[in-house]
Amino acid sequence: ACQCQTGWAFQLQKAPVCHFYREYEARLERYSERIWTCKSTGSSQLTHKEAWEEEQEVAELLKEEFPAWYEKLVLEIVHHNTVSLEKLVDAAWLEIMTKFAVGEECDFEVGKEKMLPVKVVKIHPLEKVDEEASEKKSDGACDSPSMVQLW
Repeated sequence: ACQCQTGWAFQLQKAPVCHFYREYEARLERYSERIWTCKSTGSSQLTHKEAWEEEQEVAELLKEEFPAWYEKLVLEIVHHNTVSLEKLVDAAWLEIMTKFAVGEECDFEVGKEKMLPVKVVKIHPLEKVDEEASEKKSDGACDSPSMVQLW
């Protein structure tokens, strides 16, 4: 127990207050050691504060630079996938760079000098052999496998 000036002894939850302060100081010292790693970038030998701040910066950058319309596409690639991280990154990059995604905002070129802002609302599959596809074909509608419906 710790003694106060009046001579009364006191305890906080059966542990002296001075014990909690020593534990607090030990934690502060541990947080200031250069033993922490940023989980987003892999940067090492950081203080806890530096690692936390770097993680926050990366999270904010991802929100700005990684559009929401790619999330579903990438999650479908990585979910339960056991290949190496490098191969996952390559597969995700290939999907993002070569295919449209529902919700993706694009510029649609009309003529040589006119661009219209558009949003992908539906993607027609590359190969679809069913009655619906043959009905569209008989109606004279475009059945191009690469056609993307834009609004």
